[in-house]
Amino acid sequence: MKITISLLLWGFLFLFPLTNLQAQQDDKAVAETVVHLLSYVAMDYPGAVQNGEIINDPEYLEQQEFAEEAYVLVKETSLEQEVKTELLNQLKELQQLIDQKASEEDISRTANQVNNKIIELTGIETAPKVWPDFAKGKILYSQNCASCHGDNGKGDGPAGVVLEPAPSNFHDDNFIENFSPYQAYNSIRFGLPGTAMRAYSELNDNELWNLSFYIKSLHYQEKESDSVYLQEVFSEIKSDIGLATVATSTDKELREELDSAEKEAEAQLQALRTMEP
Repeated sequence: MKITISLLLWGFLFLFPLTNLQAQQDDKAVAETVVHLLSYVAMDYPGAVQNGEIINDPEYLEQQEFAEEAYVLVKETSLEQEVKTELLNQLKELQQLIDQKASEEDISRTANQVNNKIIELTGIETAPKVWPDFAKGKILYSQNCASCHGDNGKGDGPAGVVLEPAPSNFHDDNFIENFSPYQAYNSIRFGLPGTAMRAYSELNDNELWNLSFYIKSLHYQEKESDSVYLQEVFSEIKSDIGLATVATSTDKELREELDSAEKEAEAQLQALRTMEP
Protein backbone atom coordinates (compact mmCIF):
# COMPACT_ATOMS: atom_id res chain seq x y z
CA MET A 1 0.00 0.00 0.00
CA LYS A 2 2.79 2.44 0.91
CA ILE A 3 4.65 1.60 -2.31
CA THR A 4 1.46 1.98 -4.35
CA ILE A 5 0.86 5.50 -3.06
CA SER A 6 4.38 6.57 -3.99
CA LEU A 7 4.30 4.96 -7.43
CA LEU A 8 1.00 6.58 -8.31
CA LEU A 9 2.33 9.99 -7.36
CA TRP A 10 5.65 9.49 -9.16
CA GLY A 11 3.89 8.23 -12.27
CA PHE A 12 1.69 11.30 -12.34
CA LEU A 13 4.69 13.60 -11.95
CA PHE A 14 6.79 12.01 -14.69
CA LEU A 15 4.35 10.92 -17.40
CA PHE A 16 2.65 14.24 -18.06
CA PRO A 17 4.12 17.59 -19.19
CA LEU A 18 3.30 20.01 -16.41
CA THR A 19 2.46 23.69 -16.52
CA ASN A 20 3.29 25.79 -13.48
CA LEU A 21 -0.29 25.44 -12.27
CA GLN A 22 -0.22 21.69 -12.75
CA ALA A 23 3.10 21.49 -10.91
CA GLN A 24 1.66 23.46 -7.99
CA GLN A 25 -1.39 21.20 -7.87
CA ASP A 26 0.76 18.07 -7.92
CA ASP A 27 3.09 19.48 -5.27
CA LYS A 28 0.07 20.14 -3.09
CA ALA A 29 -1.18 16.56 -3.55
CA VAL A 30 2.25 15.20 -2.65
CA ALA A 31 2.48 17.64 0.28
CA GLU A 32 -0.84 16.43 1.68
CA THR A 33 0.44 12.85 1.59
CA VAL A 34 3.70 13.86 3.30
CA VAL A 35 1.84 15.77 6.03
CA HIS A 36 -0.36 12.72 6.58
CA LEU A 37 2.64 10.38 6.85
CA LEU A 38 4.53 12.64 9.26
CA SER A 39 1.43 13.30 11.38
CA TYR A 40 1.05 9.57 11.77
CA VAL A 41 4.73 9.23 12.74
CA ALA A 42 4.37 11.93 15.40
CA MET A 43 1.15 10.37 16.70
CA ASP A 44 2.13 6.70 16.65
CA TYR A 45 5.80 6.77 17.66
CA PRO A 46 5.07 6.26 21.39
CA GLY A 47 3.46 2.94 20.44
CA ALA A 48 6.72 1.82 18.83
CA VAL A 49 9.46 3.18 21.12
CA GLN A 50 9.54 4.04 24.81
CA ASN A 51 12.58 5.04 26.87
CA GLY A 52 14.90 4.32 23.96
CA GLU A 53 13.66 0.74 23.56
CA ILE A 54 11.55 -0.78 20.77
CA ILE A 55 8.29 -2.08 22.26
CA ASN A 56 6.60 -3.01 18.98
CA ASP A 57 8.76 -4.18 16.05
CA PRO A 58 6.13 -3.83 13.27
CA GLU A 59 5.19 -0.34 14.48
CA TYR A 60 8.86 0.68 14.61
CA LEU A 61 9.47 -0.60 11.07
CA GLU A 62 6.45 1.39 9.92
CA GLN A 63 7.88 4.55 11.49
CA GLN A 64 11.09 4.07 9.51
CA GLU A 65 9.23 3.36 6.28
CA PHE A 66 6.91 6.36 6.58
CA ALA A 67 9.79 8.75 7.30
CA GLU A 68 11.73 7.37 4.32
CA GLU A 69 8.71 7.66 2.02
CA ALA A 70 8.17 11.27 3.09
CA TYR A 71 11.80 12.01 2.15
CA VAL A 72 11.41 10.43 -1.30
CA LEU A 73 8.16 12.27 -2.00
CA VAL A 74 9.56 15.69 -1.05
CA LYS A 75 12.64 15.02 -3.20
CA GLU A 76 10.41 14.59 -6.27
CA THR A 77 8.50 17.88 -5.88
CA SER A 78 9.16 21.02 -7.91
CA LEU A 79 9.70 23.19 -4.83
CA GLU A 80 12.52 25.73 -4.96
CA GLN A 81 15.82 23.96 -4.44
CA GLU A 82 16.79 25.94 -1.34
CA VAL A 83 13.47 25.17 0.35
CA LYS A 84 13.56 21.55 -0.77
CA THR A 85 17.10 21.11 0.61
CA GLU A 86 16.02 22.50 3.99
CA LEU A 87 13.07 20.10 4.14
CA LEU A 88 15.17 17.14 3.06
CA ASN A 89 17.76 17.89 5.74
CA GLN A 90 15.03 17.96 8.38
CA LEU A 91 13.57 14.71 7.06
CA LYS A 92 17.01 13.09 7.13
CA GLU A 93 17.32 14.25 10.74
CA LEU A 94 13.94 12.66 11.49
CA GLN A 95 15.09 9.36 9.99
CA GLN A 96 18.24 9.48 12.13
CA LEU A 97 16.24 10.22 15.28
CA ILE A 98 13.99 7.24 14.60
CA ASP A 99 17.03 5.02 13.99
CA GLN A 100 18.48 6.26 17.30
CA LYS A 101 15.17 5.52 19.07
CA ALA A 102 15.03 9.12 20.24
CA SER A 103 12.42 10.55 22.60
CA GLU A 104 8.79 11.09 21.64
CA GLU A 105 9.32 14.85 22.06
CA ASP A 106 12.23 14.94 19.58
CA ILE A 107 10.31 12.94 16.98
CA SER A 108 7.16 15.00 17.35
CA ARG A 109 9.02 18.32 17.23
CA THR A 110 10.98 17.44 14.08
CA ALA A 111 8.01 15.94 12.23
CA ASN A 112 5.83 18.94 13.10
CA GLN A 113 8.52 21.41 11.98
CA VAL A 114 8.53 19.81 8.53
CA ASN A 115 4.74 19.71 8.39
CA ASN A 116 4.37 23.34 9.43
CA LYS A 117 6.83 24.42 6.72
CA ILE A 118 5.07 22.35 4.05
CA ILE A 119 1.65 23.67 5.06
CA GLU A 120 2.96 27.24 4.92
CA LEU A 121 4.51 26.73 1.47
CA THR A 122 1.61 24.93 -0.21
CA GLY A 123 -1.41 26.51 1.49
CA ILE A 124 -2.93 23.23 2.64
CA GLU A 125 -6.13 23.89 4.58
CA THR A 126 -5.83 22.41 8.05
CA ALA A 127 -9.14 23.50 9.59
CA PRO A 128 -12.81 23.65 8.63
CA LYS A 129 -14.35 26.98 7.68
CA VAL A 130 -17.21 26.59 10.20
CA TRP A 131 -17.56 24.63 13.44
CA PRO A 132 -18.33 20.99 12.65
CA ASP A 133 -21.71 19.42 13.37
CA PHE A 134 -21.39 16.68 16.02
CA ALA A 135 -24.85 15.22 15.28
CA LYS A 136 -23.91 14.67 11.64
CA GLY A 137 -20.53 13.33 12.74
CA LYS A 138 -22.26 10.78 14.96
CA ILE A 139 -24.34 9.50 12.03
CA LEU A 140 -21.24 9.20 9.86
CA TYR A 141 -19.42 7.38 12.65
CA SER A 142 -22.26 4.88 13.01
CA GLN A 143 -22.30 4.26 9.25
CA ASN A 144 -18.57 4.01 8.63
CA CYS A 145 -16.62 3.39 11.84
CA ALA A 146 -18.64 1.63 14.53
CA SER A 147 -18.35 -1.85 13.00
CA CYS A 148 -14.59 -1.85 13.69
CA HIS A 149 -14.06 0.81 16.37
CA GLY A 150 -17.22 -0.02 18.36
CA ASP A 151 -20.31 2.07 19.08
CA ASN A 152 -18.44 4.13 21.68
CA GLY A 153 -15.03 4.15 20.01
CA LYS A 154 -13.27 1.66 22.25
CA GLY A 155 -11.88 -0.44 19.41
CA ASP A 156 -14.24 -3.31 20.20
CA GLY A 157 -16.51 -3.44 17.16
CA PRO A 158 -17.52 -6.90 15.89
CA ALA A 159 -15.60 -6.50 12.62
CA GLY A 160 -12.49 -5.30 14.43
CA VAL A 161 -11.99 -8.29 16.70
CA VAL A 162 -9.96 -10.23 14.11
CA LEU A 163 -7.97 -7.27 12.76
CA GLU A 164 -4.22 -6.92 13.24
CA PRO A 165 -3.28 -4.28 14.17
CA ALA A 166 -6.42 -3.78 16.21
CA PRO A 167 -8.64 -0.73 15.55
CA SER A 168 -7.73 2.36 17.56
CA ASN A 169 -9.32 2.85 20.95
CA PHE A 170 -10.37 6.50 21.10
CA HIS A 171 -10.52 6.34 24.91
CA ASP A 172 -6.91 5.31 25.41
CA ASP A 173 -5.36 8.20 27.35
CA ASN A 174 -1.96 8.10 25.66
CA PHE A 175 -3.47 7.82 22.19
CA ILE A 176 -6.10 10.51 22.66
CA GLU A 177 -3.53 12.98 23.99
CA ASN A 178 -1.41 12.79 20.87
CA PHE A 179 -3.67 13.31 17.89
CA SER A 180 -5.61 16.32 16.65
CA PRO A 181 -8.84 16.51 14.65
CA TYR A 182 -6.70 17.40 11.63
CA GLN A 183 -4.71 14.19 12.05
CA ALA A 184 -7.98 12.26 12.32
CA TYR A 185 -9.18 14.06 9.17
CA ASN A 186 -6.08 12.91 7.26
CA SER A 187 -6.33 9.33 8.53
CA ILE A 188 -9.95 9.11 7.38
CA ARG A 189 -9.26 10.81 4.06
CA PHE A 190 -6.12 8.89 3.09
CA GLY A 191 -6.40 5.71 5.16
CA LEU A 192 -3.52 4.10 7.02
CA PRO A 193 -1.22 1.86 4.96
CA GLY A 194 -0.48 -1.47 6.61
CA THR A 195 -3.81 -1.49 8.48
CA ALA A 196 -7.45 -2.23 7.68
CA MET A 197 -8.16 1.51 7.78
CA ARG A 198 -9.06 2.38 4.20
CA ALA A 199 -9.30 5.83 2.59
CA TYR A 200 -12.83 7.28 2.73
CA SER A 201 -12.46 9.31 -0.45
CA GLU A 202 -16.24 9.30 -0.95
CA LEU A 203 -16.71 11.69 1.99
CA ASN A 204 -16.66 15.40 1.22
CA ASP A 205 -14.69 17.97 3.20
CA ASN A 206 -17.54 18.90 5.57
CA GLU A 207 -18.28 15.25 6.28
CA LEU A 208 -14.63 14.53 7.02
CA TRP A 209 -14.47 17.39 9.53
CA ASN A 210 -17.78 16.45 11.16
CA LEU A 211 -16.54 12.89 11.62
CA SER A 212 -13.06 13.92 12.81
CA PHE A 213 -14.39 16.28 15.49
CA TYR A 214 -16.94 13.68 16.62
CA ILE A 215 -14.19 11.05 17.02
CA LYS A 216 -12.18 13.47 19.16
CA SER A 217 -15.25 14.08 21.32
CA LEU A 218 -15.82 10.43 22.24
CA HIS A 219 -13.30 10.37 25.08
CA TYR A 220 -14.85 13.45 26.69
CA GLN A 221 -18.45 12.36 26.28
CA GLU A 222 -17.83 9.73 28.98
CA LYS A 223 -16.88 12.30 31.60
CA GLU A 224 -19.52 13.50 34.04
CA SER A 225 -20.33 17.08 33.23
CA ASP A 226 -22.95 19.81 33.25
CA SER A 227 -23.70 20.57 29.61
CA VAL A 228 -25.04 24.04 30.44
CA TYR A 229 -21.81 24.87 32.28
CA LEU A 230 -19.68 23.48 29.44
CA GLN A 231 -21.59 25.58 26.92
CA GLU A 232 -20.91 28.67 29.02
CA VAL A 233 -17.22 27.79 29.19
CA PHE A 234 -17.15 27.19 25.45
CA SER A 235 -18.77 30.55 24.72
CA GLU A 236 -16.17 32.30 26.85
CA ILE A 237 -13.06 30.78 25.25
CA LYS A 238 -13.93 29.85 21.66
CA SER A 239 -13.05 33.28 20.28
CA ASP A 240 -9.72 33.35 22.18
CA ILE A 241 -8.64 29.87 21.12
CA GLY A 242 -10.20 29.78 17.66
CA LEU A 243 -11.37 26.97 15.41
CA ALA A 244 -8.04 26.61 13.60
CA THR A 245 -6.21 26.00 16.88
CA VAL A 246 -8.81 23.48 18.05
CA ALA A 247 -8.58 21.64 14.72
CA THR A 248 -4.79 21.40 14.54
CA SER A 249 -3.87 20.94 18.23
CA THR A 250 -3.50 17.73 20.17
CA ASP A 251 -5.03 17.68 23.65
CA LYS A 252 -1.56 18.14 25.10
CA GLU A 253 -1.02 21.25 22.97
CA LEU A 254 -4.45 22.65 23.78
CA ARG A 255 -3.75 22.40 27.51
CA GLU A 256 -0.61 24.47 27.02
CA GLU A 257 -2.58 26.98 24.97
CA LEU A 258 -5.28 27.29 27.63
CA ASP A 259 -2.76 28.13 30.37
CA SER A 260 -5.32 27.75 33.20
CA ALA A 261 -5.45 26.01 36.55
CA GLU A 262 -5.62 22.23 36.05
CA LYS A 263 -9.31 21.81 36.92
CA GLU A 264 -10.36 24.80 34.85
CA ALA A 265 -8.20 23.71 31.90
CA GLU A 266 -9.83 20.26 31.89
CA ALA A 267 -13.30 21.83 31.74
CA GLN A 268 -12.16 24.14 28.94
CA LEU A 269 -10.64 21.25 27.01
CA GLN A 270 -13.80 19.18 27.41
CA ALA A 271 -15.88 22.13 26.22
CA LEU A 272 -13.69 22.65 23.13
CA ARG A 273 -13.90 18.96 22.25
CA THR A 274 -17.65 18.45 22.79
CA MET A 275 -19.46 21.79 22.32
CA GLU A 276 -20.38 23.76 19.24
CA PRO A 277 -21.88 27.23 18.71
